[in-house]
Amino acid sequence: MDGSTVTVLLHVFAGIDVRVTLDGRAPDHINASIPILEHVFQDVAPGQHTIEVRDVVGYSETVEVVVVPTALPLMPWLRELIQRLESEPVANPPALIAQYEYNGQPVYYLPPRCCDIFSDLYDSAGNIIGHRDGGITGQGDGRVPDFLEVRGNETVVWSDRRSYDPSLVQVPAPIESVKLLIMESFPPQYSLVVVSGLPNGCASFAGYRLERSGDTVPVEMLNWKPADPQVVCTDNYRTIETRISLGSQFDPDTTYTVDVNGETVALING
Repeated sequence: MDGSTVTVLLHVFAGIDVRVTLDGRAPDHINASIPILEHVFQDVAPGQHTIEVRDVVGYSETVEVVVVPTALPLMPWLRELIQRLESEPVANPPALIAQYEYNGQPVYYLPPRCCDIFSDLYDSAGNIIGHRDGGITGQGDGRVPDFLEVRGNETVVWSDRRSYDPSLVQVPAPIESVKLLIMESFPPQYSLVVVSGLPNGCASFAGYRLERSGDTVPVEMLNWKPADPQVVCTDNYRTIETRISLGSQFDPDTTYTVDVNGETVALING
């Protein structure tokens, strides 16, 4: 997403016989450069929208996206953070980002979520200046102890509209294939095309988590499954293809290892 423009990128194997809609609306234009198809929707109103991808035989996938009002300060790092959070499984409680004034400067606060995760407090350049709360103790890291008490002028920049379902749990997805793509740009833009499995009729795709740790890029692909082990599921193995942007911030003449649920590929930026 870029302001009020939503672009849906599809990786196809042959032909272009696929239909993409946003709230039932056809794209304003399609950039068809096999194997990547770009379906572009312009002037999309702020709020939550449903994207549907349907092929010629009627198989479809849907995803929810949230367009943030363009009047809010969407710096590139903030757009990237929102896109990353939207790609991850829904948190408990669902995530949000709020802008505040703190020590005379605008800051951005991502509250703590489930599983002892820290909250994050960012400056206007996207640098983390502290973790006010969350973590194992719930008290954060002590770097901004007065933030919750003195913050002011709240504006919610983004909130996850998805619902958390306590009847489901997250599990690693089986990986069928991992392919590294290099875009013809300067600097080079890298992305992954991951085919993961849905082992039975109860399984659904939960999203992915992407981190950077030195010369390793771990990617965790996740599925939802029923928390109750007594639930009976049909024996219906399916696959889903996911395109993951890795960006361009890689050191030259360096080999990185991209690890997708134990399946690795080498990224050589040289």
